[in-house]
Amino acid sequence: MICSLKTLHISHSTGNVNLVSDNNGLVGTIGTIPPEVGRLQYLEYIDFSDNSMRGTIPTELGKLTLLSFLDFGYNKITGTLPSEMGNMQELHRVYLWSNQLTGSIPSEIGNLKELHTLAIALNNFNGTIPPWLGQSNLTITDLNLDHNKFTGTVPSEIANITSLLHLDLRSNILTGTLPSELGSLEFLTHIDIGYNRITGTLPSEMGNLGELTYLYLRSNQLTGSIPSQLRNLKSLATFNIAANSLRGTIPPWLGESTELITMLQLDHNRFTGTLPSEIGNLASLTNLDISSNEVKGTLPPEIGNLISLTYLDVGDNRLNGTIPTTIGRLNALTMLGLNLNELVGIIPSEIGNLFRVTDLRLSSNGLTGTLPSEIGYMTSVNTFSAGSNKLSGTVVTELGNLKDVQYLWLDNNILTGTIPSELGQLPRLNELLIQGNKLTGRYPPELKTCLSGLSRLCFQNNLLSGDLPSECECYTGDQTNSTAL
Repeated sequence: MICSLKTLHISHSTGNVNLVSDNNGLVGTIGTIPPEVGRLQYLEYIDFSDNSMRGTIPTELGKLTLLSFLDFGYNKITGTLPSEMGNMQELHRVYLWSNQLTGSIPSEIGNLKELHTLAIALNNFNGTIPPWLGQSNLTITDLNLDHNKFTGTVPSEIANITSLLHLDLRSNILTGTLPSELGSLEFLTHIDIGYNRITGTLPSEMGNLGELTYLYLRSNQLTGSIPSQLRNLKSLATFNIAANSLRGTIPPWLGESTELITMLQLDHNRFTGTLPSEIGNLASLTNLDISSNEVKGTLPPEIGNLISLTYLDVGDNRLNGTIPTTIGRLNALTMLGLNLNELVGIIPSEIGNLFRVTDLRLSSNGLTGTLPSEIGYMTSVNTFSAGSNKLSGTVVTELGNLKDVQYLWLDNNILTGTIPSELGQLPRLNELLIQGNKLTGRYPPELKTCLSGLSRLCFQNNLLSGDLPSECECYTGDQTNSTAL
């Protein structure tokens, strides 16, 4: 008989599934959760995930006292969590993420002493994160409350859940400071409290989290400096504290004690000082972003040791000196941002080795010399911005090799010579900005071949002769330049 079922698994369904039985059985469709599910007293496993189910969670669910696994994730279920769920003493894992559930977490959940996973992310839960989560002798390992509307503070009582491995509170409306007590969670591997309104400083006690691999605090209102105790996080792979108001210097020990780190994102803060050469020791680093700070000094040549880097953005700082030739070793790079600094000297020819780069930003510096012909080897480039520098010489014909380029910005330099006809052979070109130079000769008629896809074309403030092709006339009044990139 169906009432002796132990497993009920109907996920990823593309249509209604009838649930019918005899007099004591289950009726209804998978469109809603039928209250008769409470008759399946031996049920241990329910998976109704990803079925576009609607309606509410029936209170009768609380009768399933042997249930250990519950997954209603990725549906359209509304209403609140029934307090009767607190009767399900054998429940180990609850997945309710990505629904439309509202209300607060009922205190009866604290009765679930066997609960290991509580995943209710991507809903509309509100209220505060209840302190009783840490006062109920729970054995939770995974607490996923992210992408809801929780308010209030991160309760210090969470530190009493000594079994906790994974804490995700991202994208709520949390305020207050990070409780220092979090540093006592010796097994914690993952902290994500990004996109909230957390204030105060980074607690030095977080340096006690020796198993931590993921620390994500992006987009809060944190202040102060990076505490030296974080050098003890030997297992850290992701460190993202971007978009806060943190100050001080980028500590050299980041390159001495966190050799496993793959993502280091410090952008959009108020860091000063220099970029330490020790960063070059991070052999596993794939993503380095210190953009939009106040970092000065030179770009250390040791940056070329980071051969695993795919993303490097140091733009919008006060870096000076030259672009190190060692940057040409970074063959895995797909994004290189050096814009909005005070860099001088030439664009090194070694930059042509970066054949995987799709986004190359060199604009708004003091770069001199000519455009290296080796740029023509960077055939993956989608965006190439070198505007607002002091580049001289000609617009090299090798730019015609960049068949994937959509945004080509060379405006406000001292470029001379003619506009090469090869630019008219760029099939994906969307914006061409070469205004504010000393270009001569006639407008190349070859550009007509790519005009249909262009949204911005700026030639003005050069020494060009002849009539601009009639197809371009609507673009001549655009005085916008590329200084933002």
